[in-house]
Amino acid sequence: MTLSLTDCHASFDQPDGTTLDVLRGVSMEVRAGESVAILGRSGSGKSTLLNVLGALTPPQRGSLRVDGGDVWARKPAQVARFRGATFGFVFQDYLLMPRHNALDNVALPQLCGSVTEWRGRRRRARRLLADVGLAGKEHARPAELSGGQQQRVAIARALMRAPRVVLADEPTGALDPDTGNEIVDLLLSVVADQGRSLVLVTHDLEIADRCDRRIHLVRGEIADEANGRAGAGNR
Repeated sequence: MTLSLTDCHASFDQPDGTTLDVLRGVSMEVRAGESVAILGRSGSGKSTLLNVLGALTPPQRGSLRVDGGDVWARKPAQVARFRGATFGFVFQDYLLMPRHNALDNVALPQLCGSVTEWRGRRRRARRLLADVGLAGKEHARPAELSGGQQQRVAIARALMRAPRVVLADEPTGALDPDTGNEIVDLLLSVVADQGRSLVLVTHDLEIADRCDRRIHLVRGEIADEANGRAGAGNR
């Protein structure tokens, strides 16, 4: 799978009537099995770029293509189905449902279906929780879990529908350094072990350098692109 963004422009209307240009002609590509870090200061356009790559937000200008097909040429319902089948999202603030336990938080993205299908999804959710090191925590609610454990639940949820691309927006921003490194280890192992692609937004150069490639955004433009340590063999 190849994810390609070409000449992407994105802007937002401001309360004072002006327009804020967030992305300015960004072009990039993510290949199957590759980890890519997007670096930049706050306000550089990192999260907007991730939303465009994940087909959450259409660009005002430019194209998003997956395996050569234009994502936004589809009807809205088709885009939604495609997004759900292709991308898994991991957010800094976890976005777990506080009244549901870890097992249900992971299984709920595939809530629809028969009772038999629902049981099968719960079995898959249980396996995913074990894969991220949370066996035995299935019935714990978010408030009973540490920040690192909540982020592990969020990663398991992102993998529930077997996405081809995992998009992570500052997934370590609310964690202490040791726990944050564990989360990055886990995300990178998902790419290595399961052949998925990872796009990781961060402001931390050390984290970015662990990915195959790093892209540095400055004021909505790509200022620099280089291999990380993981991709040093490709130089």
